Amino acid sequence: MNEPLLDESEPQPQPAAPLGKVVLVNFLIILLYSALQNLPANWGIKQHLIPLFLFVLLQMFANIALGVVFLFLPKYRSLASVLIFSGVLIGLIGYGTCMVGYLFFS
Repeated sequence: MNEPLLDESEPQPQPAAPLGKVVLVNFLIILLYSALQNLPANWGIKQHLIPLFLFVLLQMFANIALGVVFLFLPKYRSLASVLIFSGVLIGLIGYGTCMVGYLFFS
């Protein structure tokens, strides 16, 4: 009669990993500044790549800085590792994209 409704021995489900949300937000930010940066159609390729590279660096450093800050908050520790990882990926992929574009189109 006095049995608990919730069995304490059963493992509780873990909260979903924030990787998908972080990737979606980063993708939307990249899409936004790429679209806004391409509005002036009379710019050459060099003039397009320099601001794009600066935005990539800004987004990379913002992700890594937020990740380092969240490392010290136990509630957001899983988000911290995802932010640092996405910052590194944005840096590698964004820098590579800008360099390839600069080399092939200049």
